Amino acid sequence: MFSKNQKVKLCLLQLGGLYNLPLDLIYYIYEQKLFSENEDTNTIRLFYQNLIFRLSLKTCGSRLYNPGNQKNKEKIYNWCREFKKDEHMFVNRMYIDHIPVTKDKCPLLWAIKKSNMRKKGGLWYYSDCQYQDYRQKLITEINILGEKNYLFDDNCRNENDGLLEECSLKKKILYLNTSSWDQIETDYRDFRLETTDENDITWSLFIDNIGDSYYM
Repeated sequence: MFSKNQKVKLCLLQLGGLYNLPLDLIYYIYEQKLFSENEDTNTIRLFYQNLIFRLSLKTCGSRLYNPGNQKNKEKIYNWCREFKKDEHMFVNRMYIDHIPVTKDKCPLLWAIKKSNMRKKGGLWYYSDCQYQDYRQKLITEINILGEKNYLFDDNCRNENDGLLEECSLKKKILYLNTSSWDQIETDYRDFRLETTDENDITWSLFIDNIGDSYYM
């Protein structure tokens, strides 16, 4: 079983043998191929890096768009128009010229932490849930969906043999969609802080058929 690069090398060597190409030319073709692929990768990396900088440092997305507020609508329209105008530059140069040196040495993390999207309070949403920002909520939900030994199916609980079965993805989503966000966040934080090892299920939850949760 050959890797992708090994298959490319083999293909080029076979091509060189078929047309009697010198080995130096084969090496040159392979190096040019790698150079082109690296350029494409760096362009994509630069684009998404600039995108994160722009969305974090110059954004009106610190509050979800409230369709009942005309000023919010105009603000987002103007921001989108400016974004489309500048988007073509994202693949040519860094969005910001000077990035401060931080202790974590990660400019993207610095930009995300500095973002207005992390401010609390005044969030417009279709429920009364209060969380620090929408990305934080989404990331927490993704972590919960992938967490092992956290959410167990109430229907599959067998106290006689002690066997437990993790919730299906559908039931985990039901739990996230129906339970209070404050409770979801608190329970998951306790699980992450208090669980001692992968066999400790003290802070794990059972989920019933309507999405409610309770401790073991």
